[in-house]
Amino acid sequence: MNWKNNLKLLLVISFFLTLTAGQVWAANFLPQSASYLKTTDPEIEAGNIVSESEEGLIKSNAPYSEKIVGVVVEDSAVSFNKQTTSTILVASQGKALVRVGNSNGEIKAGDYITSSDNPGIGQKAKESGYVIGKALESFSEEKGKILVLLDIQEKEIGTLAGSGFLEKGFSFFKEIKRSDEFPKIARYLFAALVGGGSFLLGFISFVRTLQSGIEAIGRNPLAKKNIQLSLLINLLGIIILTGAGLGLAFFILFYQLPT
Repeated sequence: MNWKNNLKLLLVISFFLTLTAGQVWAANFLPQSASYLKTTDPEIEAGNIVSESEEGLIKSNAPYSEKIVGVVVEDSAVSFNKQTTSTILVASQGKALVRVGNSNGEIKAGDYITSSDNPGIGQKAKESGYVIGKALESFSEEKGKILVLLDIQEKEIGTLAGSGFLEKGFSFFKEIKRSDEFPKIARYLFAALVGGGSFLLGFISFVRTLQSGIEAIGRNPLAKKNIQLSLLINLLGIIILTGAGLGLAFFILFYQLPT
């Protein structure tokens, strides 16, 4: 019966859409890994932003510090190196609670977070420089902790222009909708969106993972093997989810509904 075939099609599409949603999650929320690293500061606490020094890790005490290594965490999904009385658990990937202040203004979700003059405390990044990641929640208090998606990098802080893009896009779809071939065109567009989006997300995730891995190895050569293993696991997941998205795109293109 037609309704049974349609139900099967709906279930298959739902399955692939779930996998594609997993790809989006992997691109933005990769599993957190951390390493036990040496420090000489007994007052470092979970949530502090830390930088490297000749004596070991210290609380970051300069805005936009290029020596940022990561943030101190209490626990992680995967941890490397041995825990000793002189080491702290430091994460440079994934999500983590970071101590922040309002010295550079109120923090909104999506703002980049950087180090500050206040040792170990982060602040909103208002100019280009090194950041520790992106805020996942807003904050307006004097001091506290917020959830941050860690991604240590040198970031250009600015605005993206494109106000006319949406208007042109709406006009384009209005013209398509008037066409008798709209169902077929919509099908092709949807397949292109799914396939192209899957490939683009996979490529971006691949580049970001490699970049963060190379930077992490440069900052902490002793953990090279552990970082490489973490990279391989993340890249394998990205490849699988990208393939699933492309598979859904081909399914949309070539599956024919029963008549």
